[in-house]
Parts: sequence; C-alpha cells; structure tokens
Amino acid sequence: MYDNPTAGTPPPGPWGSPPPYGYPFPPPPPAAPDQHGRPILPIVSLVVSIIALIGVVGVAGWLVTSESGLFDGGAASTPTGQLIALPKGAALPGPDLAIAVTQVLEEDDSEVTMACPATPRVDQGVVTICHGTIDGDDWAVVVFFEDPGGHFILQPL
Repeated sequence: MYDNPTAGTPPPGPWGSPPPYGYPFPPPPPAAPDQHGRPILPIVSLVVSIIALIGVVGVAGWLVTSESGLFDGGAASTPTGQLIALPKGAALPGPDLAIAVTQVLEEDDSEVTMACPATPRVDQGVVTICHGTIDGDDWAVVVFFEDPGGHFILQPL
C-alpha cells in the first residue's frame, strides 16, 4: 500500500489524466498586439472628460442666467410696497391692506385675490398675515412692516 505512488488518485479518464489542481481549463492564449499602434484608452478618456466638462459648464451657466434666484440673494425678488397717506403708527383697516398687498403681487402679472385682517397699528416689526389666492392657488402672505410710514415686505407662504 505504501509502495504505490499513484494510490488515492483517480484513474485516468477516456481523455487522459485529470488536470492538476487550480487549472481546470487551459490558460487563455496571449492577446494579439494592437494592429494600429495607437492606444485607444487615452483618447476615449479625453473625449469623455471633455463631454463632462461641457455639461458642468452648461449647468452652471444655466443656473447663473436663469430666473430661479439661486445666485441673486433673494433681495431682488422680494416683493415690497408702501401704504399711501397713512398717519405714522395709525391703525390700518383690513380691506386697505388687502388692496396694497394685491397691487404689489399683481406686478408679477399674477391674478390675486387677498383678504387681510385689520392691523391695530403700523410700526416697525409689526407682522400680519393675509389669506387669498394667487393664480388660482390658495396662499398665505406674511406682511412685515418696516417702519411707521407704511413700508412693508411680503413673504408668500
């Protein structure tokens, strides 16, 4: 039993002896050399990089020039107005405030209908909320009074 070196190995099959461990298939043939002599990978990567750069520059240009307000700081698009002929610190009836808010919001060619509550006094830091529709959608508009003279800023919600 110890004299036979082939003991414990399977007998050869009809196609010869079994392959050694780790090599169930013959190794692949070596790759054929490139017929053109030019490497293709650097050219493809250059073209893809240029296309990506054009896309990034295009998106950045669109964001800067669009009216989305991403880079304008929001100051230019904040609606502001002023009440006419209002004594400093006086009370403001709701319908008068609704007319002023509607006029400011209609400057953007919007169809606006607002209803506002009466404001006991107009002064810096006084806030009131008007409700209504802008272009057919329900909105609430916060009115921030900046001073006793009736200057205000609107923030649609």
